[in-house]
Amino acid sequence: METPKPKDYSRMGNEPATITAPNGMELKLYPVSIPALCADMGRHIKSRRQDNILQLARKDRTVTPEVLAKTLAEIEEQSFTMDKMVEEMNTMDGMRYVIYKSLLPGRKAMKLEGVDDILPPDEWAATLNLILGMSGVKTGGGDGGADPTKDPAPTP
Repeated sequence: METPKPKDYSRMGNEPATITAPNGMELKLYPVSIPALCADMGRHIKSRRQDNILQLARKDRTVTPEVLAKTLAEIEEQSFTMDKMVEEMNTMDGMRYVIYKSLLPGRKAMKLEGVDDILPPDEWAATLNLILGMSGVKTGGGDGGADPTKDPAPTP
């Protein structure tokens, strides 16, 4: 008897894959647009960093408005490339975000924190690999430093 081959999800197009979570709930995972994901994730991470700075500033009353404004502006100007996105996807927050974006088309009211409620963290890496495969991502190589969070240079 021949060993069954795993299904190749990399050629699924826009069709969702259905998986069953450990709690028995069926989840539909949709492919993600990698450039859009990079831009969204970059905005999300920058916002979180800025929120953290604002929280620190509220606690530490010695931070001047000028220093706060400069720090927030520096965070905003930070580049977020495809390589940085791949680095972030190796964190728990990054995996949560990609899974959230993949589940969102089928769960419009879902919140980012809801990923924790429907899929345990020990399932995230395998789920991320499935999503990336569905989305046509192959591992290896870089992006040459392209930053989809910035507007492209105007064409002449």
